[in-house]
Amino acid sequence: MTQTNQDKTGVLIANPSQPTFATLYALGNRPPSVGNIQFGNGVGIYVATDGDDESGDGSLGAPYKEINKALSVMELGDTIILRAGTYYESTALSAFVSAQTWFSHPCALGLLISGEIDNRCSMIAFPGDEGLVIIDGGGTQVGLHINDQDYWNFYGIRIENCREAGIINNGQVPDRIPNLENLSTGVRIENCLIDGVTGAEGNNISGIGPWGTKDWIIRNLFIKNISAEGSTLASAIQTYGCINMIVEHIKTDAVDFGIFLKDHFVETDSPTTPYAGVEVRYCELKCKGSSINIGIRGSGSCEAGFEYIHHNVMFGFDGTTEEAVQARMGGAQGQSTRVRLAHNIIDITTGATTHFSASAFAQIESWGNILCGGSLALTTLYDDDENAITRITESDYNVYTNFQVIPNRYGANSMTFNDIATWQAATAGTPQHLGLSNPDSHSIVVSASSLFTDRAANDYSYAGGSGAIGLMPDGTNAGAYQLSTEVLGLLPTYSAGV
Repeated sequence: MTQTNQDKTGVLIANPSQPTFATLYALGNRPPSVGNIQFGNGVGIYVATDGDDESGDGSLGAPYKEINKALSVMELGDTIILRAGTYYESTALSAFVSAQTWFSHPCALGLLISGEIDNRCSMIAFPGDEGLVIIDGGGTQVGLHINDQDYWNFYGIRIENCREAGIINNGQVPDRIPNLENLSTGVRIENCLIDGVTGAEGNNISGIGPWGTKDWIIRNLFIKNISAEGSTLASAIQTYGCINMIVEHIKTDAVDFGIFLKDHFVETDSPTTPYAGVEVRYCELKCKGSSINIGIRGSGSCEAGFEYIHHNVMFGFDGTTEEAVQARMGGAQGQSTRVRLAHNIIDITTGATTHFSASAFAQIESWGNILCGGSLALTTLYDDDENAITRITESDYNVYTNFQVIPNRYGANSMTFNDIATWQAATAGTPQHLGLSNPDSHSIVVSASSLFTDRAANDYSYAGGSGAIGLMPDGTNAGAYQLSTEVLGLLPTYSAGV
């Protein structure tokens, strides 16, 4: 994982603009390499709802009608370019591809070939048609099945009205040490809308499901209306075995969970070397339950690597779960590595009570966050295995509105700190889950009403005189707006629709 930012305020992640197309390219012309998307060396294949699969040749002037037709003829490095319109696709009904399913769920679209790291395949909206290209799952289908393919770009597309998942992959999951050849590698999903995914109670419903993946980038997406029928297992993004993924500039609304990191891999077993996990940054996560949920598939599942959660704003909780952020790896086969929660704003007005809860991680770090509302700022959970004790190894420069910390909760030597002065006087090892002395030495407790411009309207820019301003050791701000220039949620260039 590229540890960008690392809370060094002089090194901000660039907010790059969307790709632009100086010229439209016809069949036979190489797509340009523009912005941050590297197109392949192949041809452009055009698809339009008024195209013709029999007489068309996939050119700009004679597009195909069916996306599955384009998928059936594309070759390494080609780019499928979709004109505006609603596409009601089905691999089961198409004359050009074989029926595909994700588990038992039929798919509207399924990939058939892989790109290469320097010659990628792509599916994009026609320039100017971003947000007007709609793939409709009909309420019964998965939208797009990655099908374990590698090095694809997706840009400017809306996927709506799906069953179980909008975009999904189902690569290798159960093994501790993955066969990297079986993972979907290098997929980039950018400037897209996922709207409306439902599924049966107990299933793993997700807007995007990177299952068995490596080196994915998911950025500048709006994911909304993701729900389960009778349960709360639906997530905007849900991983099942994921190595080194970047998630940035995501906006969620009307989702049960935000980002659910479930099941993990290790690189070696002797010694145990977990893979890099997921970096989540610059997102606006409005969720009913937990915004971030790091967990296991079941007892004996693989431990997690380093999960880095920074510069996000999280709000909207309705009581679906107790914790806004939970990293619970108790019951995993080994101790998980590290969770770093830095420069986030977590605002609990109703519902959830706890900002951050963790178990079975070697290191928990909380740095420069604003934890607003709620009643319990941080808790680590008791674990019977001495080798899996969760230790708070860094906690400072945080802003609290209600202060309570409980290390080793439910354990025999649990301690509750109800005021910050007592907590700041604590020494390492007392209680046993504390891995540093004098935690939160520079943190403050302030009133919620003094922090933000308009908290009621979820405007989390800082009010004049906010305690977060200038709190950091270099004089910059605590919270997600560390320099007051960050863009959270969707970039201004987002154009995939609302």
